[in-house]
Amino acid sequence: ATQSDLLRITWQLLVLLLCQYGGWMGLVFAIGWWYRRRTPAQYGLTMAGKSLGFYLKTGLVLFVVAELFVKILSLLDELVPMGEQAAWREAIYQLDWTTPAFWLFMAVGSYALIPILEELFYRGYIQTRLEEDFGAPVAILATAFLFFLSHSQYYILNAFNIGMILTGIFSAIAYGYIFYRTRSLLVTIVAHALVNIPIRGIG
Repeated sequence: ATQSDLLRITWQLLVLLLCQYGGWMGLVFAIGWWYRRRTPAQYGLTMAGKSLGFYLKTGLVLFVVAELFVKILSLLDELVPMGEQAAWREAIYQLDWTTPAFWLFMAVGSYALIPILEELFYRGYIQTRLEEDFGAPVAILATAFLFFLSHSQYYILNAFNIGMILTGIFSAIAYGYIFYRTRSLLVTIVAHALVNIPIRGIG
């Protein structure tokens, strides 16, 4: 892709994501307010009495603990290829990582916008609503599975993707538990953003 192609794709992706998640969450907030007077804090949009520093440190610890196996698996795949990956994932590695257009594209599609949207929808909405009816353990597990099912890049069944599914579900459970304990999405957004920063090799 040329730089202008990548900028055009980035804009289209931004519009798509904002319409998709904004549409759902707009309805969720409006109906939640009308029906039960739910505030943004009830969806995890709160500091919950803690400092920003607390959430940044806790997010870093969550990233290290929950994503350790994912990163080890990715490194092993770099050293000994463990199977085919989704074509779009392979294409990302072929792009020029030294350009601003690449990093803008990844900011929208990976490490800046996506963590906010996904955490708000899955942990902030789905997990909190399931918790009301079924309790925290069921809500955390069900949300983890739903979250990981949305990651279709791992649907090609081979050693790498099966490993990613297993380690990804573990990570999603850890995220759900930490959100349950802190009641703030800040910690999971920080960890999710760190996970999604593109890296190669030993990085």
